[in-house]
Amino acid sequence: MQPDKKNVHAFSSTIKASARYSLLGHLGTCVGVTLIYLFFYFIMYEIAGSVFTGDGIASLLGSLVTQWILLTLFGLFEYGNASIYISLQYGQDVHYGQVFSGFRENPDKILKIQSVLSSIALLCVLPQAIFGYVTGFATDTDLVVYWVLTALGVLVEIFFSLLFGLSFYILLDYPSEDPFQCLRLSAKMMRGRKARLFYLYLSFIPMGLLCLCSLGIGALWVLPYFNASIAAFYKNCVSGTDR
Repeated sequence: MQPDKKNVHAFSSTIKASARYSLLGHLGTCVGVTLIYLFFYFIMYEIAGSVFTGDGIASLLGSLVTQWILLTLFGLFEYGNASIYISLQYGQDVHYGQVFSGFRENPDKILKIQSVLSSIALLCVLPQAIFGYVTGFATDTDLVVYWVLTALGVLVEIFFSLLFGLSFYILLDYPSEDPFQCLRLSAKMMRGRKARLFYLYLSFIPMGLLCLCSLGIGALWVLPYFNASIAAFYKNCVSGTDR
């Protein structure tokens, strides 16, 4: 079914319907993959929060550098995760070990792509981190400025996640492609499509709130649905059926 080009909601519904269809018969595997993914994500989170715990500038910089390294390395899992859901879109079988495919398929290219994404994420949190350290939140105004900087950082990071969010899917389809060309192709592919992808992101907020109410357990089902939707979005972009 062709998506309604004038109705972003109808387009999002079409993408999510394609995602649900791709998950039929594979949801159990995807839930298991999500468990593996989250396990390593929380390990990364714990390491990032425990390596540098002091209050000095050295601890702040060390923490930021550690986060950058861990986020870059985690790109190997992000690639494997993307591999699973695009395989489902192409009607291929998937297995648990596929989440580790980034460790054996072009890991150098994956790390180069992810290093760019990690650098953007780091730069987005750097202003408020430095401001908070310098001011120490001595006044209420400092706190307001901090949250303004935080909000701006989130908006910038969302923009670049929309711009470069298809890079790993492109690398999966074109493994011989230069990693920085994958980033450029993602940006090119997202011309005129960023609002649609952003709306797709927003459509999962109610489910995210339900996940919080279930103490995070619901994420085991919502995350596969979300990831399958992003893969369906990419496939739709490649086919050009949304134009």
